[in-house]
Amino acid sequence: MRLITFLCGLIFLIFALPAWGQGADPVYTVANVAVDVSAASASAARDQAMLEAQNTAFLRLLDRLGSKMPSDPPDDKVIAALVSSLEVQKEHIAGPRYTGVFTVAFKSERVRQYLSGQGVSYFEMRAKPVVVLPVFKIGERAILWEQTTPWAQAWSAMPRQAGLAPVIIPQGDLDDIALISAQEALKGSEDVLQNIMKHHKAEGVIVPVLEADLDQTGALEALVTVYRYDNRGRPLSPFRIALETIKSKNMIEAVLHNATQQVMAQIESSWREDHPSLTQPPSYLPVRVLVPTLAVWTALRKKLDLVQDLIDVNVVTMTRGLVHIELVFRGDLQDLQAALAVQGLALVHGYGRGWELSYDAAE
Repeated sequence: MRLITFLCGLIFLIFALPAWGQGADPVYTVANVAVDVSAASASAARDQAMLEAQNTAFLRLLDRLGSKMPSDPPDDKVIAALVSSLEVQKEHIAGPRYTGVFTVAFKSERVRQYLSGQGVSYFEMRAKPVVVLPVFKIGERAILWEQTTPWAQAWSAMPRQAGLAPVIIPQGDLDDIALISAQEALKGSEDVLQNIMKHHKAEGVIVPVLEADLDQTGALEALVTVYRYDNRGRPLSPFRIALETIKSKNMIEAVLHNATQQVMAQIESSWREDHPSLTQPPSYLPVRVLVPTLAVWTALRKKLDLVQDLIDVNVVTMTRGLVHIELVFRGDLQDLQAALAVQGLALVHGYGRGWELSYDAAE
């Protein structure tokens, strides 16, 4: 009876709560969670698939945050309480077998409280967007824009904003084609990479190169080499991923999908390792903001949402012309001030009145 009640509540989540893209925290949203379940009936398989999806998503979230599973692992009910929405991306039912792909969004504050209560550290600071240029290589031929390859299709299906490392997947329009070719992407010229970054307002470039002849028959071994470049077009340490052996044409889509997941997991891991100071406990800074109108405050709030170094913005009090907020961040105060400056905001000390957030009222 308890299981039935729990499953009904879980099904309610799918329809009653906001789907991904409607306010969900991208760091705490896990997309492309694939499940394959067989049970006594199709409905039972679907119910079990939902449980597996949320549990698998929670494990992926822990991995993304660089966290370990608590010594007392959470059960299905505890994990369900951390879920804010469960969205079906696609599903297929064949008799008692259910296959599906889900997007699971978690309640960020609830997860933080849970992990902190378990004594588990976590990392949630997001990187700045990077451009991904998926190059498909067959022998000496390299393809980037010339045709739509299975490798490019796999990347096109990637969520753009989920996770610690948001990505930009160019569509290959005339501007993209004019800015960079497949050979230039492989060569990694600083000037060319800077141009493509500037065009897409990105802070880095990732060039995942798939080397495989997907048209050959029989078992196929494929390799992905990932080249990384910083915001100046300078090379960072590359890495390689050996793909699962492709034994049939039907496996290509799934194997390449898994490859994109592995690449992004490694990118996120590298981001955490390169910023160890951001694993420290968050800091809380009380700040006053002078706002003449509600419209001005609304515009400021949108700018604060774009500040990379901010974990959260808590409104403490709001009166006519004045809002007291609490900025939650990790790292140094100077880093926070620099991140605010990018959005045209200045954090200054108000001479006995504490910290104030100033801005250009003309914007």
